[in-house]
Amino acid sequence: MSTDANRTPRRTPKRTPRGFTLIHRPDRPLPYGVRWRSATGRHSRQFPTEGERSAFIATLASQGKEARKEMHVLPPAEAARWEEFRRITGNADLLEVGRFWAEKHRPLPLEEAVRRYLDAQTERKIARDTATHRALHLDRLVKYLGADRPIGRIAAADFRTWLSTLVLENRPASPASRRHHRANACRLWTWLRAEGLVQGDPFAAVDIDEEEDGEINLLTVEEGRHLFAVNRDHPSVAKLALEAFAGLRFSSAARLVLADLNLAERGITLPGKKHKSGRRHYIDGLPGNCWSWVERARASCWQTAPRMYAAHKAEMFKAAGFVGERFRNCLRHSFASYHCGAFKNPGLTATLLTHRAQDVLWKHYRGRATERDGLAWFQILPSTEAANA
Repeated sequence: MSTDANRTPRRTPKRTPRGFTLIHRPDRPLPYGVRWRSATGRHSRQFPTEGERSAFIATLASQGKEARKEMHVLPPAEAARWEEFRRITGNADLLEVGRFWAEKHRPLPLEEAVRRYLDAQTERKIARDTATHRALHLDRLVKYLGADRPIGRIAAADFRTWLSTLVLENRPASPASRRHHRANACRLWTWLRAEGLVQGDPFAAVDIDEEEDGEINLLTVEEGRHLFAVNRDHPSVAKLALEAFAGLRFSSAARLVLADLNLAERGITLPGKKHKSGRRHYIDGLPGNCWSWVERARASCWQTAPRMYAAHKAEMFKAAGFVGERFRNCLRHSFASYHCGAFKNPGLTATLLTHRAQDVLWKHYRGRATERDGLAWFQILPSTEAANA
């Protein structure tokens, strides 16, 4: 009993089905030939009689769906492209390649771009405070531009409007805050370009107005003397001195422990987890008055948790009567300004501040303090403050 697939058709097709090419070569033993193309390549076959050839063609034509797929014929140009695709992809699955291409070329929403960037930064193990600020600033960007906004459709005008209208704590953001937001958005775009997710830099055309007056908050020398005189015996005054006379960031000073201090050689190690950059730093060559405060510190000073030091710092400023926006971040700014004024060496000042370059020093701090005031700032000692208390 024969199956449908093996059954010989009762009659040959009246015309050659599409996709077959008939060949007749009378001088050969098998003069009747046929050629056809399928997804697997080109095929040909020879027959002794025209009837057998027609029967073969009819058999292929009458088979089921799989046989008809085998008979499918692509235009020559398209078939050549298909064969080239198979060659360069190592015979990869077409649907899998298509899905990968679609994922790669689909418009990437801003919210997802930010998430990928922050995940990558987490793997770098940057300082926690730095990661928190970057996430906060970029979250504000996402909320302003919209979570679904494709990153390729964000222009410089969008960033410029965002920064100019930025409001923090119900007040327009200061130039310094706008610069910090811009810097973190720039970091995002630098990473996106490096990953091949976006082209161009919309921030290249976005500048922040300088408005330098009032932007850099300094204590006067007299205010510095008063602050340390009032708090001379406070348990955390040594960490306050590290901010004022060594230029440490609050986040670094708050996490410092006794093992980070090299008292013999008067140096400070800032492990990566205690520094904004996430990288280890070692600084020495600091002004002598810094060590005068450190060496008389109580053991409990270096055991104080960061949150407790934040509370202690607020207590010390309140005790001196220094309350308000003007006194925010003033110690590091004071160190930078007075150190430039006293020693006339922005390169050294930048090194102690662990800046990558001295451009910021030349732009914001140089020329803000006289040499006399700079030298006086670094003469604020525990002994003199005892006399002034």
